[in-house]
This record gives sequence, C-alpha cells and structure tokens, in this order.
Amino acid sequence: MKRKKLLAVLADWLNRDEPKPLDQRAELEQLLHKLKKKRAKLKKQLEQQHDKRKRKQLKMELDIVRVQLKKGLNVLHKLQES
Repeated sequence: MKRKKLLAVLADWLNRDEPKPLDQRAELEQLLHKLKKKRAKLKKQLEQQHDKRKRKQLKMELDIVRVQLKKGLNVLHKLQES
C-alpha cells in the first residue's frame, strides 16, 4: 500500500466507535508494521537526498508517518491493557 492509503486506513481504524476485538487488534498490528517499513524507507530516502526542496518534502512526510504511527501504537497499547 502507498503511504496515503496506509494513513487513510489507520485513520479509519482509529476513528471507529465500536469495540475492537482481538482480530482487529491483529489487523492494527499489521498496519503499524507496514507503517514502520514506510518510515524506514522515508528515512533512507531523506539521508540520500541532497536537494533542499525534496528533503523538506520527505521530512514532512516522515513527520506525518511518525505521528500516525505513534497514535496507532498508543491505541494498540491501550487494547493490550484491557
């Protein structure tokens, strides 16, 4: 999945009102794993990029992925506690 699609799926998942059973927790874990891979890929691209504009764009994308990943991890930890 592309980054935008992953973020959209995560946003939909986080905005659900109904309870989240165990099978959905596994779905969230898979989604977070994919986001971690995207984060690593963006970091690598950022390190290799020398153009200021492209670096700025990559940094912004990386920040968005980091924030969403953090939100997802917080939800996952809350689910594991209950």
